[in-house]
Amino acid sequence: MLTWASVRRTRSDGTDGSVGRTRTVRCWVVAVFRTDASGVFRRAGPGATLVPGATDGGRAPTIGETMQRPTLLAVATAFIAVAVLTTAAPADAAPSQPSPPAHVAVTGQDDSATVTWSAGPPVRRAHVTGYTVSVTPTARHRHHSTETVGPRTFSARFGHLAEATTYTFTVRAKSGRTLSAPVSVRYTRPAAHVESLYAINEAGALVRRPVAGGTWQTITGSGSGYAVDGAGTAYVASADGRTITAYPESGGSKVVATGVSVAGRALLADDAGDLFFTQSWSIIELPHGSATTRTVGPGDVVAVSPNGWLTAQTKSAAVLVYDPSGVWQSIPGGVYNYLVALGVDTSGNVYIRNRSTGGSGYFSVDVAPSGSSSLTSLLEPDGVVALSRTDVLSALRTTTWCAAPSRASGSCTPDTRVSSLWQRTASGSVTTVPISGLDIGSDAEAAADSAGDVFVSPTDGPNTGLVRVPASGGAVEQLDTATYDELSVH
Repeated sequence: MLTWASVRRTRSDGTDGSVGRTRTVRCWVVAVFRTDASGVFRRAGPGATLVPGATDGGRAPTIGETMQRPTLLAVATAFIAVAVLTTAAPADAAPSQPSPPAHVAVTGQDDSATVTWSAGPPVRRAHVTGYTVSVTPTARHRHHSTETVGPRTFSARFGHLAEATTYTFTVRAKSGRTLSAPVSVRYTRPAAHVESLYAINEAGALVRRPVAGGTWQTITGSGSGYAVDGAGTAYVASADGRTITAYPESGGSKVVATGVSVAGRALLADDAGDLFFTQSWSIIELPHGSATTRTVGPGDVVAVSPNGWLTAQTKSAAVLVYDPSGVWQSIPGGVYNYLVALGVDTSGNVYIRNRSTGGSGYFSVDVAPSGSSSLTSLLEPDGVVALSRTDVLSALRTTTWCAAPSRASGSCTPDTRVSSLWQRTASGSVTTVPISGLDIGSDAEAAADSAGDVFVSPTDGPNTGLVRVPASGGAVEQLDTATYDELSVH
């Protein structure tokens, strides 16, 4: 029989048998019973009782009384008891704390940030039932400051983050109501990039102004051959082409490469900040954040798209097109007359401004669709052409064009007033709107913004200076009377 009882234990602390400390413990007692000669069941332990048939008026004798009876030996031989001491039965233990999430990271895009993590090591008695992700300061998203997800979800997105604000995201694992130790990461949403017009002014300095309007800001006093990445950081090679310096939009400068050889100081940059330049008829890349260059392939690099498509010209007058992974194809030199300019959009379509081999000065704008070596004529303007970062090709078309011999003899006088703005998207959609108030003179630089407005700087004529041509057409806006070179919009 198994019963729960108190047991008094006394031990001797000395070698002489003297009594030491005594304590009582609660334990389980296992007892085996037999009847004595009178047929009475007896058990060892405090408060022993007689079962039906007991003597002594129904009173249960004590252990001492039982041991004093004449039947002591018989009872002793008839009774067998075994006691087993155990620890007290434990109460229900509280759940253990789960291990914290692992590999917590945060990435941002536009006005949102996404927090990711993985499960931490398992903990006994701590089954993960979910995760909590909190943000401070509070973001204006649908869950306000805390998001709770299930045990198999390992990401959370927070939107409506304020510009130029640093946020702390804290992730905890849950086991019921018990939370793990926190793991926090920080993310700063950058200030919105303001699209700006970059140019070299009459003093040779690299300057910048917002396309929406504002004053010119000088970036560096000598900036010819500059390049700009998607974050608005400008890169300029030194006069000897041996050093490249970066000028972040926020200000300051940092040397990013030394010991290079940039031909003509001409740099190109994609949105990621990877730089490209020519060295001994080879295209050299300086990956963003690296001090080590690599050779992409042959050619004199001419243009790069925001996502990394490259175009270049070889010694044999062929045009090479490199995709962002570095795979290239050739457009044979025989398909055009005289290369004037190249452009490449984010789909790999290549734009070539052809000029005739004769003395007429005639040229056209052609396109080689991505993956093709065949050219398709787009238009035959006598004006300026610009390709925007949003893959819109713009052309300012003049009123009358004259062949160079006729112009030289005076038999034909060209009318360099711009009559229309022609624009073509990468999908092939074409629009033409009338333009008034612009004469581009004999030469002009141009660049286009993402809205389709074109900025042009005639070097002579009635509109000498800087002019904005609206994408919607109509009258142009004179922005500056000074002239600018190497116009670009980023």
